[in-house]
Amino acid sequence: MLRSILDSKIFIYLTKRIVLSFFAIFTILTFIIFGNQLFLVLNQSLKDGFVSSELLPYMSLKVLRDMPFIISLGFSLAITFSLNYLHKNSEMVILSNAGIGDKQTIRLLAPLIIFFGLIVFIFSFFIVPSAKKNIFEIRENAKSRPDYVFFKEGVFQNFQNGDLTFFSNKVSNTESDDGQLLEDIFIESKSSKRVIVSHFGRKFFDHNSGDVFLYLTDGNIFENINNEEFSVSNFDNLSIKIFDKKEKSNFYIEKKEEVFSTSDLLNSNTKQSTVELLHRISIPLMLIIISILAIYVSKTTPRSRKNFSIGYTLIAFVGYYNVVMYFKAISESTDTVILFNFFLPHLLFVLFLFFIYFYQKTIFKH
Repeated sequence: MLRSILDSKIFIYLTKRIVLSFFAIFTILTFIIFGNQLFLVLNQSLKDGFVSSELLPYMSLKVLRDMPFIISLGFSLAITFSLNYLHKNSEMVILSNAGIGDKQTIRLLAPLIIFFGLIVFIFSFFIVPSAKKNIFEIRENAKSRPDYVFFKEGVFQNFQNGDLTFFSNKVSNTESDDGQLLEDIFIESKSSKRVIVSHFGRKFFDHNSGDVFLYLTDGNIFENINNEEFSVSNFDNLSIKIFDKKEKSNFYIEKKEEVFSTSDLLNSNTKQSTVELLHRISIPLMLIIISILAIYVSKTTPRSRKNFSIGYTLIAFVGYYNVVMYFKAISESTDTVILFNFFLPHLLFVLFLFFIYFYQKTIFKH
């Protein structure tokens, strides 16, 4: 009974330190990833033509996609940092004298490790595929927009292989809806022999449908120019759909198993689906193994001047993650045994974990 109470108090104490450290590290990592995505997305927007309202959701989805990586790295670093601090301040020595060794520490932290493993499992199996699907859709929608939905001021722009000519004397962007306010507009269509002139206009993005409209006011339409049937008509308001977004394609269905829902993967019998399903299992499994490794890596002595525990955990995690990704790529591109490629990275790090265990048992036995 006394032992159970002692273990409970130690568990609460260790959990509190690790969780607080995790949230601090998680916040830092999230800001770093978000800042990096901000730079990448802004560069990509110049090439793919994102509108401003798509930038923040696109960056947020990419951060959400990376959450298993952020959570796993943050949690393993939190364990290392917290236990290493206790080792340096001799608190772990006191616990060790009370019978709380490495194995007992693993047993005490097992509920916390499993809890974070379940969080990563939920992200890996359910949230990340949906985020990836939305990322692909936003990217493909941006790529599908023609250049002529982005008007320039005081420049004659030719679109549709030179058939359409557009000019506006003044163009100003509207921040609220990614539209543009236009003045003194000239539009010529050579194929239809039509010219439209208008004093004022507004370009509008329909974010629900993806269509782009041009609303013109106070203008004239010149029909059949250089023709006997030439005519002129006036209009107060004229609406033109300048981009009709086609129905969403199934671009993510073909060879994009990473955006499949877990149920779709289970119902699919393809090799790629099996590889993706096993990869989703690998991420929470990796967190559990690297967390146990972090407990051993965090060990140090109060007299030790050099302490690279955080660096060792970081190197081990990045190496582990890249090995998992490497064997996933091998499984997708070659005819090797899928289960072998799934188990090998984890087996290698389990063996490495045993090596660290026996090595430290020799070093710290006194």
